[in-house]
Amino acid sequence: MGGARIRMYYTAKALSKRHEVDLLVIDEEPVNQGAIDKLQDTFRNVQLFSYSRTSFYRNIVLNIGSKQPLQVSYFDFPEISNWVENNNSEYDLIYCYLVRAGQYAIGRECPCVVDFADALSKTYQQRARYHSAPKNILYRFESLRLRQYEKFLLENVEQTLVTTQSDQSAISGEQDVKRPAVVPNGVKPELLKKEPAKLGDGTDLVFLGKMDYFPNIDAATHFAKELFPDIKNEVPSATFTIVGSNPPEKVRNLGQYSGVRVTGYVDDPSEYLRNGDIVVVPLRYGSGIQNKVLEAMAVGKPVVTTPLAADGICGKHGRHFYVEELDVDFIRRIIDIFKNPESRRVGRSGRELVESRYTWEEVSPTILEHIGSLIT
Repeated sequence: MGGARIRMYYTAKALSKRHEVDLLVIDEEPVNQGAIDKLQDTFRNVQLFSYSRTSFYRNIVLNIGSKQPLQVSYFDFPEISNWVENNNSEYDLIYCYLVRAGQYAIGRECPCVVDFADALSKTYQQRARYHSAPKNILYRFESLRLRQYEKFLLENVEQTLVTTQSDQSAISGEQDVKRPAVVPNGVKPELLKKEPAKLGDGTDLVFLGKMDYFPNIDAATHFAKELFPDIKNEVPSATFTIVGSNPPEKVRNLGQYSGVRVTGYVDDPSEYLRNGDIVVVPLRYGSGIQNKVLEAMAVGKPVVTTPLAADGICGKHGRHFYVEELDVDFIRRIIDIFKNPESRRVGRSGRELVESRYTWEEVSPTILEHIGSLIT
């Protein structure tokens, strides 16, 4: 389960303690009916709208010249708008998860919340820097449209949420009075039920992420091609395992490099975190708080990450994790940890930080505080 779904699920669980919660799902065919059935344990009702991939792409083609962001157009279905229009009077609150769902909140009878999670406009702005024309032009244009749309939602719904202060600033601007509330993520409870993983003296690196998500694709590819060879030259026994579902061919081909392994989907990704020696999170662009960092800290492993991926986590470099911006420093830090096992103890401090600040028991009251006042 990716970070977005984890946040949505545990937000719903928090709300369900005080309210009856229905879920509207927009999904791509074929639908995992088992997953839908399991959602019935948390939600009173589950309303499913499923479409072929062609239908989603058709939405983009039809709206390519509009002012609406392509991310929003992708999920724009009249059938869903009609359902919300016909049923919103039955509810005390509409909670929309991510900017793409915010279109269904505008102009309704009941109060609306949009959980941006992150500033998607910032992600596209960063993505443009790493591509040449014509892709960088498209990404820059999409970033501008997303920024305008995020501002539009900010001004036209009763409450908005993000996971970090930098995402808050990216959406609202420094001068705006109205700003999204900052609510971080928590980790899955089962990660903290187990004892912290042992701190070994091995040389196994692990990267975990949903591998059809472009910041993860870039991070894994850049690390495998540009950083890992230098690490392996210095530490020949080093290995690099890329864990995550739906890796594209570009990522699968990384398995051809010496010491690199690409797993694809696995039943329990956390076991790869526990069995590795260092978790690397070399994200070069993206936004929002990074669950992959929190989850690695939760199992007690040392984490080497970038400033971007550490954003929103109140840990300290050298105490809770290691934060390195330049490739050369990222490489040197990993080699130093391999050669100095004592430095792996940051994994213990990282676990303690997650236990105290980033559990859903800690986060849920904040969610209810921001939303509860809207429900009469």
